[in-house]
Amino acid sequence: ANVRGELLPIIGLKGLVTDGAASIDQNSRVVVLKDGEIPAGFVVDRVEGLRRFQTADQRHEMLSTAAERLAPFLLGGFESGDRSWLVLSLRRLVRDPSFQMAS
Repeated sequence: ANVRGELLPIIGLKGLVTDGAASIDQNSRVVVLKDGEIPAGFVVDRVEGLRRFQTADQRHEMLSTAAERLAPFLLGGFESGDRSWLVLSLRRLVRDPSFQMAS
């Protein structure tokens, strides 16, 4: 993609963390990360909005429930009501040698 005159690779995030291919529909979005020298766009199934967690007791380690391929890029998670939210670091993902060597 061309974003403000800069070429940006677009990657299906689902394909990176599972064996499934990204599906594109009206809810799909591209999340853009510009981390120093490594710009990237990630196709995601949907974006549910910004979440803020106010208390530290909502934070916990949810890494055991994550896919093994995703675990190195997780910072932990939060619980709010009956929902759990994993915190994914796109910065860790794009700096990983396996991501940088993908072709």
